Amino acid sequence: MAKTILNALLFQCLWFSAVQANDLIAVIAVVIFAVIHCIWFLKAGELMLISTTVIAGFFLETLAVNSGLLLFANAINFTVIGQTFQLPPIWLMTLWIGFAFTLGHSLSWLFNSRLAITVLSFTAVPFSYFAGFSFSSSESLSSPWYLGYLLEAALWCCLLQALASLHLLQDSTSDLTDDKKSLLASANDKRDIHKASSI
Repeated sequence: MAKTILNALLFQCLWFSAVQANDLIAVIAVVIFAVIHCIWFLKAGELMLISTTVIAGFFLETLAVNSGLLLFANAINFTVIGQTFQLPPIWLMTLWIGFAFTLGHSLSWLFNSRLAITVLSFTAVPFSYFAGFSFSSSESLSSPWYLGYLLEAALWCCLLQALASLHLLQDSTSDLTDDKKSLLASANDKRDIHKASSI
């Protein structure tokens, strides 16, 4: 329980640091979070969930920025074959890293209920974005704002549902691996007993 609370508090500290829209402060905060996570929280197989979440979040925010759904004053601009694109700001991506750190711990309960994922996506996610807009003047939703909230919530819902499926698949694979190891160990024990009785 203490670890779960600490994990949630660390993410909230990162969130308040990141929404100031200062990349340096956000990077320092997420590095501290990452070090603490690796020392006290990291579980076997969790890196797959973390990396998948961060990569998916990067593509989701990139889609939102380039479609005009989200507007960032400090988005990263780059040009490919004469076409200008935007990448989400660094401070926003630190939030995705921190969010990924919570999925195996303080938010692990999400994967137990598809309904909870849907409710969270259409309530907590829009509220988080609204609060972020209030703290930072570097971001805003396209007009009309309510359509932006609904679209962003829908994207989050699809992403979390996909991550839940990945999590379940990973757990089932892990269980199968453990079963194979148990069967192999049992077979080895029986073989050793047979050898001993033969002697």
